[in-house]
Amino acid sequence: MVSIMFKIIQKYNNCRRCNLHTTRRNIVFGRGSHKADIIFIGEGPGKSEDLIGLPFIGRSGKLLDETIKRAKELSRIPDTIFIDYYITNIVCCHPTNRFSGENRPPTKEEAYACYPRLLEQIEYINPKCVITLGKIPADFCKELPYLQFNLYHPAFILRTGGTCSKYYQEYIRKLINIFERIILK
Repeated sequence: MVSIMFKIIQKYNNCRRCNLHTTRRNIVFGRGSHKADIIFIGEGPGKSEDLIGLPFIGRSGKLLDETIKRAKELSRIPDTIFIDYYITNIVCCHPTNRFSGENRPPTKEEAYACYPRLLEQIEYINPKCVITLGKIPADFCKELPYLQFNLYHPAFILRTGGTCSKYYQEYIRKLINIFERIILK
């Protein structure tokens, strides 16, 4: 039996709704549980993610995974309860500057072109909440009909001192509060 998520991936696998398809190597749909309680949404895949085809696999992704694990350990949630999560982006193709090759935020047009895919993924997973990572995803996703929280993008935490940053401690506290609110209710 073919899963619904597989059908969604097949539907958008050769997407040409915006110009990002001209420079992508892979479409980066998401990673994690298809029965997730929480969906994390970033801006778009970077160069590493485009090469491998999975979101948040670089330094930011490692920090996010470690932070989720640490927040769970520090929370009041019993060890026997596993927190399922899924990670995706507003766009699933690597937004890059044509001239410099550097990462860039997706344009509104690119984000709206990818919105049907994002919405189908979220509706299929039907999470208890959506956590946006950074201002651009927060602004773009504010109309989604799900309980939402916004956190710093992990890249911001890395730029401001990583796990030694005051922002990291705030990040952990907010994530603990979200976990306890969502999982223990």
